[in-house]
Amino acid sequence: MRIEVGQYNGTEIEVIVLKYPEYVAWILRKECYNKLAEAKIEIMRLIEIFDRKPITKNCMGHNCTSNATRCTVFGSLINLYWWCDSCDPLQSGALAIQIQVIKKYGEALRHVELYCGGHKKYYRSLIGLMAKAKGLPNRVDDQKAINFFQS
Repeated sequence: MRIEVGQYNGTEIEVIVLKYPEYVAWILRKECYNKLAEAKIEIMRLIEIFDRKPITKNCMGHNCTSNATRCTVFGSLINLYWWCDSCDPLQSGALAIQIQVIKKYGEALRHVELYCGGHKKYYRSLIGLMAKAKGLPNRVDDQKAINFFQS
C-alpha cells in the first residue's frame, strides 16, 4: 500500500515504517482523517508485525548462548546492547536509571522523543538497527521493505 498524502505521497508504507520513523511518530500522534487515517491503520498493522519478528542477534550476557529478545540503549547514545529475557542488562555495569530497555517499535519512538529530542537521525538510527537485528538487509528498496513485513 502506498501513502496517498503528504510529503511521502506515493511511497510504500512499509518503506516509511522502516526508513522514516520520524514521520511515523508524527502520524501516530496526530488525529488523522481520510487517506491519512487509512495510512495510520496500515502503519499500526505493520508495527505489530515488526514487533512480532524475532531478533536474530545473540544475547550479550556473560556466557549466554541464547537469542536476544530486547535491547538496551543509554540516553542519546544509539549503541544497542542485545539481551535475552534471562540475562540482566545491568551486568554490563550500567545503572538502572541510565538505560532504557526496548523491545518494540513504539518504545523506540518514545525513547527518541524523551532522550534524544525527537531528532530525525536518532529515530532512523534506532529503528534501522532494530530492523537489521530482525533480519532487514543493509540496503533497503521498496521490494525488500515489503518482503520484510511478509516473511
